[in-house]
Amino acid sequence: MATYPLDTVSRRMMMTSGSGTVKYKSTVHAIGQIMKTEGVKTFYNGAGAEILACAANRATLLLMIYVADVIRAAKEKPMLGSGYSICGEMAGYPLDTVSRRMMMTSRAVRYKGTLHAIAHNLTTEGDKSFYSGSGAHILGHNEIGKALITVFPTAASQI
Repeated sequence: MATYPLDTVSRRMMMTSGSGTVKYKSTVHAIGQIMKTEGVKTFYNGAGAEILACAANRATLLLMIYVADVIRAAKEKPMLGSGYSICGEMAGYPLDTVSRRMMMTSRAVRYKGTLHAIAHNLTTEGDKSFYSGSGAHILGHNEIGKALITVFPTAASQI
């Protein structure tokens, strides 16, 4: 959570850089402008959804590890770990989407909280919008899941 404000700044800078006009000159300038125009609370828009997304992801992954006896299977079938990783990522992805949208909004759409953001996105864009970009996300994060599946059993046996 300590670096969450920097993630907000980074995403804001990414979204404005291709528009033709540069809104922020630097990271420090972006932080100052966001604080000045929107307040400190803006840096944590979507943090609740981000925490829930991480919890859903990790809970799904750990549940699948224990239920399917992946500790043994991961050594024999490395691709099985990849499948479990994808399931874990997909469990938390809708909340991750909400978190990112809350992070990117300024004064145009002001969400009252995570539930309001979920309801607003569901009614205006539909349920498929929660998985927008999930394919690229899975391709980018799948190696992490395979590493966790492989490393977790070894680390657990050392405890």
